[in-house]
Amino acid sequence: MAAGVRGLPALAAVLLGLLLGGCSPALNWRQAGPPGVDILLSFPCRPQTLTQPVQLAGRRLSMSMTGCVAAGMTFALAHVDTGRAADVEPVLAGLRRAALANLSARVLATRPAAVAHADPGLPDAVELELAGNAHGGIEMREHLLLFAQGNQVFQATVLARRKDYRRDAARTFAASVQLSAHGR
Repeated sequence: MAAGVRGLPALAAVLLGLLLGGCSPALNWRQAGPPGVDILLSFPCRPQTLTQPVQLAGRRLSMSMTGCVAAGMTFALAHVDTGRAADVEPVLAGLRRAALANLSARVLATRPAAVAHADPGLPDAVELELAGNAHGGIEMREHLLLFAQGNQVFQATVLARRKDYRRDAARTFAASVQLSAHGR
């Protein structure tokens, strides 16, 4: 586990638990977002939200995770309000490190995050495609989109066993992010 990123393995376990034990209805896209946050995404299933404390950037923060499982893939949006601008970059970097560490992942593709109304120029605001292994050696794929707006940090994730991963669905989810302009 990366230094300063405690609590995230528990959220990763929730994602993997949803994925490995959840039902897999057909993709039925609908717009949804976490309560109280000005962001919408197209989820292919009805998402649920949980909130958990995590340790990021040397601080204890509250992270919400809104997600669901469809067609063997977990679709999720994590959200953290850092409370102060100085913590945005360290939190983004911590989330990126944690995602790589959770799967002992290698990066297949990377590009700067392209989210309308997100803060530009943050070095860890990226879109990544990852390959790695869950506990037990299960081959996994993950599509990760990290971005921020003001003090708000977001991570949109699609996680699936390699055999179930659909790149088109992952890209649809990532491209569906609608961040409010007035949040800036």
